Amino acid sequence: MQNKKILYIEIIILVLFFCTISSIILTIGGYIAGLLGIIITSIWGIVYVGIFGWYSCIEDSYLHIKTLIAIHSIPLLVLIPFFDIITKCMIIATLFLGIEVLLTTSRNIITSEKDHIKFRAKTIILPHTSGLVIWLMLLASILVYGNTIKTNPNGIILDESFISSQVTALSPLLKEVAPGVNIQGSVGNYIEGQIREQSLGVKVTNQDEIVKQQVTALSEKFGISLNPDTPIAEGFVSYVNKFLKPWMSGPIWGALVSFVVFLSLIPFVGWYQTGIRFVIYIVHKNAIKYKFINLHIKNIEKETIIL
Repeated sequence: MQNKKILYIEIIILVLFFCTISSIILTIGGYIAGLLGIIITSIWGIVYVGIFGWYSCIEDSYLHIKTLIAIHSIPLLVLIPFFDIITKCMIIATLFLGIEVLLTTSRNIITSEKDHIKFRAKTIILPHTSGLVIWLMLLASILVYGNTIKTNPNGIILDESFISSQVTALSPLLKEVAPGVNIQGSVGNYIEGQIREQSLGVKVTNQDEIVKQQVTALSEKFGISLNPDTPIAEGFVSYVNKFLKPWMSGPIWGALVSFVVFLSLIPFVGWYQTGIRFVIYIVHKNAIKYKFINLHIKNIEKETIIL
């Protein structure tokens, strides 16, 4: 009977893990609004980690733990064909890391529980669940990485409309690069103005030819395509993108986004731990009340639940 009950719990754990992964994917894919997706994913993850931690306290659960953890691999392995080779390697590496985290968490909880007379979620389970939370955050970040380089391989590329909307803010920067520049004018107009200043108002013959030569020289100097009619804003965008593209596209762009996502989730670990603690309390309280299952702790009928 005990083994049958353990099987039910393991099925629940696997369903919760599947729901957590699915909500991560749906959120990243844009099928669920960002904030709502984070909330839904967090709830699934909290319940999953809480029940998994409590499951490790069940008598004889260690006989099933390796099989349960192995089955965790299935939804992650299913995802691999949908990503590029780098993301595939990252998912596999994270999978092996997750297996080790799950095994270590279970062993530590079992050992900790056997050293206690009364069940204390705060001291028996919670100290060992933070690794699971971090692993899920890392997994989410890697899926963000894969989705980023799949849907936006060009990374951060500025466009002229952005520059136009930032004219006032960017003018001081452009003046440092080219004093007297008018961002709303053209490259040819800027060079003509420079020629007039240098000639002190004296009319210069072959001015158009000189402008073309100067534009060609600038084009070669900055390594971008320019002509006299090119708007300065467009030329500036091309110059900035020339430097952004090698550093902010492909895997590097995906890694940056993934890292930002991971860092933004870290501050919530404490909140997640509070939720996990609450889930363990509810599950454990009802398990004792209805004598659902036996734990490692002796004299379970006399146990006082202390969070």
